[in-house]
Amino acid sequence: MAFLHSGQTRQASFADLMNGTLAELSLIRRELAIYFAVVAVLALASGGGAGIGWVLQLAACVGYFAGQYWLYRAMLRRTEQAPDAAMRVLGLAIMALLLIIPITIASNFLLIPGIILAAKWVMAPTFLVAKPGNAIDAIGASWRASDGNTLNLALAFSALVAGWTLLYAIGSAVTAAAFVGVPTAVTWVFIHILPVLLMGLSVTAYRLLAEDEDALGEVFA
Repeated sequence: MAFLHSGQTRQASFADLMNGTLAELSLIRRELAIYFAVVAVLALASGGGAGIGWVLQLAACVGYFAGQYWLYRAMLRRTEQAPDAAMRVLGLAIMALLLIIPITIASNFLLIPGIILAAKWVMAPTFLVAKPGNAIDAIGASWRASDGNTLNLALAFSALVAGWTLLYAIGSAVTAAAFVGVPTAVTWVFIHILPVLLMGLSVTAYRLLAEDEDALGEVFA
């Protein structure tokens, strides 16, 4: 079975995870600029008319996972972790659906269980892009690799979400009086910032907690 682990022994502090998130994202500044420029253009264009708006919105929805996959691959290459040759964009979409359901259900009961689940699975997209295997394999690998580090992962996840929420609130307030079209584009850009931040956390956590042990597991698989 793919993504075998011999047991989690590595540790990642809250500071390691937060600093690593920003460091990882700083390595793909050019790719992020392209990504957010496309998001803004599509947001502006989709509001330009009812006839073509829904087409662009559909294209943006389909292209979202392709863009995310492209960013994951770019980040892994910049950190000298060659991604797997196979393209699993559909697998990334399936993974998002598989994870959002239990996380949402858990969050509806109590916030903390939802945060814990999100922390346990935050490395899953990186596993999917970096190593052979399907979405289920990657989800399981992330769960195992997070053992012993769930609290710090949960704290880092919460800090990123809280920081993004504050920025989103400020950005919404600042652009509320802007002319027609700009608030929509800004809103979409801000919405896309959160998954990008979590992408940085995902790759950082994978690098700190899973990369070496994953390689060891594959040797004995």
